[in-house]
Amino acid sequence: MVRTTRIADDLHAPLNIRREDVFINLVEVAKENWSFGNGIAQYA
Repeated sequence: MVRTTRIADDLHAPLNIRREDVFINLVEVAKENWSFGNGIAQYA
């Protein structure tokens, strides 16, 4: 599991994004709402 502080640090260094501006939102959705490969391959 990646810690959110690590994600903020990884964005800050190369992109010059302030750590306090990183917002991570996890939303649970049904698997039929997922697709991969530019929408070509459906998950469900």
